[in-house]
Amino acid sequence: MKFIYAFLILLGVITIHEFGHFIAARIVGVRVKEFSIGIGPKLYQKQGVETLFSIRALPLGGYCRFDDEEDEENLGFSYKSSDKVDYEDASNGKKLIILISGILMNMFTALLILVLMFSFYGYPSTYVEKIVPGSIAEEVGIQEGDHILKIDDIKVNTASELMATEVYKNKKYTLTVIRSGEELLIPIDSKDGKIGVYFAVRKNPGIAIKQSFATAGMFISEIFKAIKEIFVGKADNLMGIVGFVATVGTMQGVNLNVILMIIVNISISLAVFNILPIAPLDGGQILLVLIESIIGRKLSDKAKTIIMSIGIVFILYIFIRSLMNDFSRF
Repeated sequence: MKFIYAFLILLGVITIHEFGHFIAARIVGVRVKEFSIGIGPKLYQKQGVETLFSIRALPLGGYCRFDDEEDEENLGFSYKSSDKVDYEDASNGKKLIILISGILMNMFTALLILVLMFSFYGYPSTYVEKIVPGSIAEEVGIQEGDHILKIDDIKVNTASELMATEVYKNKKYTLTVIRSGEELLIPIDSKDGKIGVYFAVRKNPGIAIKQSFATAGMFISEIFKAIKEIFVGKADNLMGIVGFVATVGTMQGVNLNVILMIIVNISISLAVFNILPIAPLDGGQILLVLIESIIGRKLSDKAKTIIMSIGIVFILYIFIRSLMNDFSRF
């Protein structure tokens, strides 16, 4: 059952991404010829005014079709007339809106889930609830009920903000702690980077929003680190579809919170990956549109083919490398 959840999560996140492209195209008056959930052979289709809505056999993706890759006979319908224009005839501004909207939709979905989770379930504050026996916190005299106000000169409101600071990662810093109304300075020199405390969970809508952005920022930072490893020849942390499905399928104690955080992670990962300036990803398409805007004309088909081919080779490399990592783990 968990494997089914994994496929549904992937399909849902990709569908949301493509819906961003779809709704943006509708708003700016560009014709979407097909909106597909899934890829491969068609299982179901319904003709709209100018869009064919279809469900396909493989739950590994989805797409908005703007061009005529498949002719009307193969698609099994005829386009109905409308006042919308084809994507290729649209202005560069409209193209950019359509291209960026899939990325924005994924980020919006992730932030919305995080805000709702932190508002209803709370977030780890900087109030110490429990000390881990034998930890650095116990050694330096941190006590239950202490409120960590600052790390060096940086004010923090949540545990995530505390752990996201570069100072915390350096493992040597000074904490400003409030105890019984008194401000204390406690030096920390942690070899493994851990303080050794459990933070109390608090609820505050305003901080929940700030915490959501901070959490999304941490996800983005980790994803860019993984992407950086690809270019320096080290990509051991890269995980593909097989690894994701296997990880979710073997997880213990899966509940709503865990599923929501997985959706957040995958949504942000998809958004960050798609913003890379590599064709045929959204970021690569955005780059091509910007280049055409600067030079004042469309790139030749030959130039586009070369750029696309380079991008496809790079994406295939990432796919193969992640697949190798997946099989080495499981």
